[in-house]
Amino acid sequence: MKCVIIGGADDVCCTAEDIPSDALVIAADRGYDHCMRLGIKPDVILGDFDSCKEDIADTGAEIVRLPTEKDDTDTLYAVKYAAKRYNADDFVIYGGTGGRLGHTFANIQTLSYISAMGMKGVLSDSSSDIYVQSPSDGRKEYSRKNGETEYISVFSLTDSAEVLMEGMRYSGQITLYRNYIEPPMGVSNEYSGEDSCGVHKCAVTAKSGEILLVFEKSCG
Repeated sequence: MKCVIIGGADDVCCTAEDIPSDALVIAADRGYDHCMRLGIKPDVILGDFDSCKEDIADTGAEIVRLPTEKDDTDTLYAVKYAAKRYNADDFVIYGGTGGRLGHTFANIQTLSYISAMGMKGVLSDSSSDIYVQSPSDGRKEYSRKNGETEYISVFSLTDSAEVLMEGMRYSGQITLYRNYIEPPMGVSNEYSGEDSCGVHKCAVTAKSGEILLVFEKSCG
């Protein structure tokens, strides 16, 4: 089941039309303000509501109130709640980057949790789509229409990672290091071409270690 989580950061790059009709929609705390502004009807409103300005009293949605002092972030709690209660296993997180750097990094770590639990996830904003991939994911294919993505960057989240990249300008198997004891060879790669329908395709395999992939969206 697909779950769309709307977080509280300002860069929410979706509209109601972008959300599949059968997806579970969770507004995480101030994400509810964004839902009201964008005309998105959440199924679940979740958080400690320390930053939510809109009235949530009569929404018809399931409301999950969390304590202000808790171990999980609102986004991570939303992921765990959706997985346990609704069997969600495919997550799209909007409004999870920008603003406080600590929140952005926490949401990247949430992607790592999603991957570790054998689920799929992407953190999306107006400038990029961010994924985490590990060996258990096998070979993963990524595709974008011509002009949608400008650069692809791959980073190691573990001490090192063996990565096989296909369909990129710089393809092949390389070793990436978290501390850059070797040059950051995964930064600012590009698709090598497109198919007859104008679609760029590439594939990435994490042979060892855990990797972070950033697909930077074109500005034009």
